[in-house]
Amino acid sequence: MSHLQKSSNTPNDSTSLSTPQNHSWSFFRAGGVIQVDLKTPQDIIHLKDLDRKHWMALAIPTIGVNIDPRTMTLLDTDCDGQVRPPEILQAIEWLKDRLHRLDPILSPKETIALEDLKDPGLVTCALRVLQDLGQSDAKEIKIEMVDQAISDLKEAPLNGDGVITPESAPEPPVATLIEKIIVAYGSVTDRSGKPGVSLEVYTKFFAAIEERCGWIRSRPQTILAVDEADLTRSYAAFKSVEKAIDQYFILCQLKSFDGIMFTKIMERVPEGAPLEDALASKPLAQPQPSQILDFSRPLNPLWTEAVKDFSSFHSIATLDINQWQALKAAYQPYELWLSQKPANGLTLWSDQECLELSNGTYQTQILDIINLDLKKAADYENIVGLQKLILFGRDFLKVLQNFVNFSDFYRFRNGIFQAGTLYLDGRSTDLCLEIHNPDRHTTLDIQSGAFLVYCDCTRASAPKRSLLAVMTNGEGSQITAGRAGVFYGRDGLDWTAVITKVVANPVSYREAFFSPYRRIARWIEEQIQKRMAASDVTSATELAKVTTILPSPAPTASAAAPKKFDVGTIAAMGVALGSLGTFFGMVISRFFDLGLLMPFGIGGLCLMISLPSVVLAWFKLKNRNLAPILDANGWAINTRAIINVPFAASLTSLRQVPITFGTVLPDPYAEKSRPWKFYWAIGGLAFILALWISGYLDRFLPISARFSRVIHQESAVAPPVK
Repeated sequence: MSHLQKSSNTPNDSTSLSTPQNHSWSFFRAGGVIQVDLKTPQDIIHLKDLDRKHWMALAIPTIGVNIDPRTMTLLDTDCDGQVRPPEILQAIEWLKDRLHRLDPILSPKETIALEDLKDPGLVTCALRVLQDLGQSDAKEIKIEMVDQAISDLKEAPLNGDGVITPESAPEPPVATLIEKIIVAYGSVTDRSGKPGVSLEVYTKFFAAIEERCGWIRSRPQTILAVDEADLTRSYAAFKSVEKAIDQYFILCQLKSFDGIMFTKIMERVPEGAPLEDALASKPLAQPQPSQILDFSRPLNPLWTEAVKDFSSFHSIATLDINQWQALKAAYQPYELWLSQKPANGLTLWSDQECLELSNGTYQTQILDIINLDLKKAADYENIVGLQKLILFGRDFLKVLQNFVNFSDFYRFRNGIFQAGTLYLDGRSTDLCLEIHNPDRHTTLDIQSGAFLVYCDCTRASAPKRSLLAVMTNGEGSQITAGRAGVFYGRDGLDWTAVITKVVANPVSYREAFFSPYRRIARWIEEQIQKRMAASDVTSATELAKVTTILPSPAPTASAAAPKKFDVGTIAAMGVALGSLGTFFGMVISRFFDLGLLMPFGIGGLCLMISLPSVVLAWFKLKNRNLAPILDANGWAINTRAIINVPFAASLTSLRQVPITFGTVLPDPYAEKSRPWKFYWAIGGLAFILALWISGYLDRFLPISARFSRVIHQESAVAPPVK
């Protein structure tokens, strides 16, 4: 732990909300990353003074993180789907105005103590909630209590949102009126989710009522003598025959003006037309030279009922053109007045109902209900503020520990971006992230330098999830596309995970050390398999040829002798084998020349083979970086999020039998094992014998046991050669 001291006048009282000009910051190193530490309330208060370059992240998304979505929504004040430093600082100022001290933020829990509340409105609200629940003596309030109080207030007829529903009305006529207003002018959704009427809709409706009543009162005086109901019916009867009567008088005039044209017009009937169409082409009545319409004479059947209503409303038996023009002129003011009727959506109300609504009774009643509802707004704001305060007290520190620093990830290995644990290939990895933007992951993930496994996770009656797992321990040679595992989310639910893609990178130094030998073994296996496959094909071909040839007769003296090997070929093969033997003999001789340093020679040979692979792995493992992966998920990481080897090993657990596992019962189906201990013993003895024969052990043995002495003695007693 290191400390960067800016000033020595930092107050010792950590509970004070005073903000001195200078502050001493503490930093910690974890996983190879230096980060600012948040240990005291003063650290949180002075975050506004911390250089943004020291913030671990500059933005985090509101989705795909293991924090209550309500908390993230409250922090995201601009509703852009991301939380940034200004919004964090704004939340801190909000907390300072409502708490006596910020110590509860450093001790996250699901409750808030009443003594910590600074805002009187929140105190009153908390006491009322506790009283409603019958816990007036309680010293703290739980988040469940506040959630229940908010739910009850939302379902109440008056819930403080300024929207009234039919259930808010004290009397059935008012409730019916609210329903009709909703139908005519649309609704505003109440907090309870029901349709209702807001002050804006109320104002719009009664403004339309006043406009309609003004139009009603402007009806022409010449028509006021007629009852409104009779006038409406008589006007409707007049309009139903207006065109037919106009046509009748025109035909009368045409008959007097041009009889031939009149005759042609009267005889024009569409050929094959239905009866109604034929009648519709005929006038109301036969035109008379007197140009008088006598309603007692035979009329066109299509107009009989309409003419009957018209004549009865106007008490006339005959009608000449002058009377008709006078009657039309009498209806013109009324017709003009009707054309000026406001089109303001009041089709559900008659003129009489509009006049009744304009007297102010209903208007006052609905406005009083809206005002009563608005008086509940302060109660709702206080209880929502209390909920926000408890949510911040529980989650705000976790946000800071995954924003300002990554202490949750580097110290406790449970960052909010971790989606759960993937079990695969005898290991479990905790570094799993849910993929929300595949295109960004395609371009950024490769920069992480880590071994990445992409999976599709499925579960019955749940949408498919895309997962990215980072393998940081063990070996990756057996992890390929198509393999399956099980993913356990942070909520405890299990998902079937199938690998869709693998980005291979070194996982550990152990894997890098043995990878050259695995590649050599794999290459030898492939070559042997190719040769054996080729031999199998050749053998099958030769066998097919033999089976198709009939048996040959016995060889005769004239038969050709079998072809012998060429002496030159045999000599060349001997030279080649001799060269190889000389080479391997020289290597073995040099190796035995090392004497007691032969183990170091073996180590040097292994190091020479594995060193390049290990060096390349060192560069990759040293630079494994989580930042590109998080950036692809909507974060804005401000520095490198290094995953060094010791920390990486803690993120992926390998399969191990515990010490307390007990006795492992023998496998009844195990393959017969070879006596490897005997082989190793024979090999060791042979190796010691080779050292003794070569004379390298003579310096360590007594004279009688030295190889040269034994050989000398044997030659001394041997008989002379004749």
